[in-house]
Amino acid sequence: MSCGFQLAATGDHYVGIDRWLLALHTYQHNIVDSEIIHANVRLIDMSTLGPADIIIGGPPCPPFSGANIRGNRNKDPRHVERFLEVVDHLKPRYWVMEESPFAAFLVPEQYQRFLCANDFNLYQQRKRLIAGNYPGVTPGTHHRKIHPSIRAQEVKAFNKNMRLSKRAQSCCQYFGRRLTSWELQILMGFPSDYHFFGNYRDRCIQIGNAVCPPVAKAIYTAILIEKDI
Repeated sequence: MSCGFQLAATGDHYVGIDRWLLALHTYQHNIVDSEIIHANVRLIDMSTLGPADIIIGGPPCPPFSGANIRGNRNKDPRHVERFLEVVDHLKPRYWVMEESPFAAFLVPEQYQRFLCANDFNLYQQRKRLIAGNYPGVTPGTHHRKIHPSIRAQEVKAFNKNMRLSKRAQSCCQYFGRRLTSWELQILMGFPSDYHFFGNYRDRCIQIGNAVCPPVAKAIYTAILIEKDI
């Protein structure tokens, strides 16, 4: 999401919080004027945070994800609730939270919104809950869907048991081979020079867990327009 915001405008200072150090290395390498906090946001002392004009992020989605191949979505609300606690504590002017649509019940109705990557010049559907307090977003160019939604589980589609993986069958139906992480990031809408650290599996997980940058860019563009009015 920070990548999309950065594509919309420069000059902002970013603070990224994550418990996965490798993802933080990717974040700081690509996001200009950023600092990182290596911590579990559920355990962090909120008095050490802020102030913040905008809070953006995405709590872990496996508890709600429709892509959970084991079918054991437990709808654990703790990560979403913690995100909303941080918002309530810092009281930013704007906030944006990306999650699985199945988590919508945890968010007050006035903050529930759903956006599809397919409506923002991308060739995948990827409908997500993009909850928050931000202006309305105008969809961009709509493309026909030519690829199933890129998810963190993408890497699982290309393991040795590929014949057992529906994700593998779906991807091979479109491309006939395993996609490189660079191809996956392009399908997600990342700039071609955006660098992901780690091995193939690590890169795929980071890409699949990300918010499509063109969607985030449209959100921040709407915020900037409102701020200038």
